[in-house]
Amino acid sequence: TARNASLDFRRETRTAQELSARYLEPWLFGLTVNAAISFLQRDEDSIYTRTNFIIEPTLILSNGFSLSANFAYDRIVPGAAHIVYDSKAYTVGVQGRLDTRDNLAAPRSGFLLSLGASYGAKSVAGATSFDSLTARNLEVRTLSFDGEYAMKTFSDRLIFVPSVSAKMIDISNGELYESDLFRIGGLRTLRGYFESQFLVSRFVILHADERLMTGRTSYLGIFIDYGYLWR
Repeated sequence: TARNASLDFRRETRTAQELSARYLEPWLFGLTVNAAISFLQRDEDSIYTRTNFIIEPTLILSNGFSLSANFAYDRIVPGAAHIVYDSKAYTVGVQGRLDTRDNLAAPRSGFLLSLGASYGAKSVAGATSFDSLTARNLEVRTLSFDGEYAMKTFSDRLIFVPSVSAKMIDISNGELYESDLFRIGGLRTLRGYFESQFLVSRFVILHADERLMTGRTSYLGIFIDYGYLWR
């Protein structure tokens, strides 16, 4: 049926932990539409707690090509330290995706191209312990691009997979705070660094993997990652 559900818990440090869940329902009402719902909660000890909900319908236009929309609600609740702002954000986004890979987990051929953009309205509740800022409304915009290509090299079992991932976030008439930034580092983003080691507003990360396939979805490999990160 291609239904998919996931639950992930990570405790990155003694003071930071994250819980996320996602469910995907394919071919909703027998139509070429998939629907996903996801939840995330991140607790930064006494600094803040972030709660995020996303609903994402996807229209499958042809074999490999799809268009998605996403509707998100994001809430930041200050912790006992009272050093971040209480805020809410409502976001809408779109994404186009072309995916011809023969296997999503361990492709041997094909490519992925994905381009997305979002716009959000963020409201900040006002004063903290370090200032008396009045409540205000801000606009938040993001852009993202992902690309991947898989090809055979010296044999059917040796696969070269270069990829690129880029994303940026911008806010009008205000400043990006820790809870707004992308968390980079670890196996999912920039390998060789600790999980969420860097907090950035823009990044471009290049990956190059040479893989020896040991099964349909398993392999041994070497990799090189290179990234540009901006605070």
